[in-house]
Amino acid sequence: MKNKKIKASNTILGKDSEIEGNMKFIGALTIEGAFKGNILGEGKIIIGLDGVVRANILASDVVIYGQIYGRVSAENKISVYSSGRIFGDVKASTIQINGYIQGDVFINGSAELLGKCELVGDLKYKVLTIQ
Repeated sequence: MKNKKIKASNTILGKDSEIEGNMKFIGALTIEGAFKGNILGEGKIIIGLDGVVRANILASDVVIYGQIYGRVSAENKISVYSSGRIFGDVKASTIQINGYIQGDVFINGSAELLGKCELVGDLKYKVLTIQ
């Protein structure tokens, strides 16, 4: 029997979507609607401007324009844009914050604070850049 390769795909949960449960994905996942549960991914997750996620997230990369209520962990990078809000602890190799985080942030590498970012909690990092 030959080994089958798993092909990465792109998944979008639209603005009017409301989903509850556990989700696993490979590739890219964009959430523009509401999700409640847990998310485990091999790839990038993007929380769109209208996205509201009440979940613990573990993925390779996490990009936040919307809101997350729960723990966020990324193997690589987390990017929080000016409209982005995280209410929960955060862990990643690198982070770029231009939004709001209420929770403790643990970064194994570099943390970059941009614009009018706001952090309510502890920030632990190896390298810090403030712009």
